[in-house]
Amino acid sequence: MCAAGSIAGAITVLREKPGNNKKSPFATLIPQIAAGALIYGLVLAAYSIIGAGYAASTDNVTTYVVVGVVALALSVIASLNYVGHHGIYRDRLMELFMPDDAAIDTGRWHPAEEAQNYAITCLPDQRPYHLINTNVVLIDSDTRQFRDRGGDSFVLSRHYCGSQATGWWTTEEFTRPERFLKSPKLTLASAMAISAAAADPNTGAAGRGPTRGRLVSTLMTLLNIRLGFWVIGPRTARRKRADMLVPGLWALLGLGFKEQRTFLELTDGGHFDNTGVYELLRRKNELIVLADGSADSEFRFGDLANVIERARVDFRAKIRFEDDLSLDGLLPGSSTGKDSMDEKFNLAERGFALATITYDNGKVGKLLYLKTTLTRDLPADVYGYRADNPDFPDQSTGDQFFDERQFEAYRELGYQLTKKAMDDEKVKKSLEI
Repeated sequence: MCAAGSIAGAITVLREKPGNNKKSPFATLIPQIAAGALIYGLVLAAYSIIGAGYAASTDNVTTYVVVGVVALALSVIASLNYVGHHGIYRDRLMELFMPDDAAIDTGRWHPAEEAQNYAITCLPDQRPYHLINTNVVLIDSDTRQFRDRGGDSFVLSRHYCGSQATGWWTTEEFTRPERFLKSPKLTLASAMAISAAAADPNTGAAGRGPTRGRLVSTLMTLLNIRLGFWVIGPRTARRKRADMLVPGLWALLGLGFKEQRTFLELTDGGHFDNTGVYELLRRKNELIVLADGSADSEFRFGDLANVIERARVDFRAKIRFEDDLSLDGLLPGSSTGKDSMDEKFNLAERGFALATITYDNGKVGKLLYLKTTLTRDLPADVYGYRADNPDFPDQSTGDQFFDERQFEAYRELGYQLTKKAMDDEKVKKSLEI
């Protein structure tokens, strides 16, 4: 059965071809079938190993019962934040984005020992105001909207933390140490890691995908593929005596993910909105700059479409792109030059678009949208990297090990596209720059 699950998963990957938008009606079932086969195979393998080593006897039965009871007890009282990969992931991010002075001075790797001492309340109390976007998993919510979406936008910030679904709490109270006695303290470093916790059961990009399936999620939990972080919810924090049993066994089964629960799981903000724009629209910002660097080789604008739809439903905010700076200018092949460079690299007219935001109270704002695409007049090294890597600038986000050349190609492309947007007369006039 383990082999059958692996074969089913391999078939799913091999059947996916670039540019092929046709999906079999069984495509969504294959990951679930594969996960179920793997789980069943693991159970059979464990049973065979135990059966080969022990003969059935009263003593062995007693041993099994004792081990089972102990395992069940540990699943109830052991904090999932300690047994998951959140801590390892957080530490690696700290070393990169929050290094100690010793690492900066020497230019060499050094443990980021000081980063975990900074609380979220240490964020500057000034503009720009920092919002850390996460997703609260609500796959069992009694509210259909939260259940269908798989969660709700949960914000961690200098003054307040929470979501529409769970309620809100002051950051000082929400992150106080005594509320995390059975769990690592929720610090600024942990908040950063949560916001990037892309791999987690019961979640998916914008709340969709095969990892939302219960069988796949159960398999991910069994294999400990979890980067999420468990917190005490704002609503239950108001109770005098809260249930302090941490989630364990029922989390493995994918049960109890509701906004009323004492403990809530927070994951990557991209599991609700991968753009980070949703919370800015909630606050009715007059100017929003969105840099979309997602892997979108077919230019489906999926992340943008998701936040536009949810902003319209939740905030009654309408986003319309302007005719002369619309999305069609971002598409490969839209360049009007049509010389040899355009033909070789299928260049786009520009790497930015401009939209008007109309809020429900009549207030009007602007959205400047930047998209990773190749345009004219870029540095030669960017074109050179594209020649050697046809997937650039939409390489899989599964590649987390950039070398210098790859890093510089993306950095320079982002710089050039932003500069072109800031120098564009239509943009400057519209934004009154």
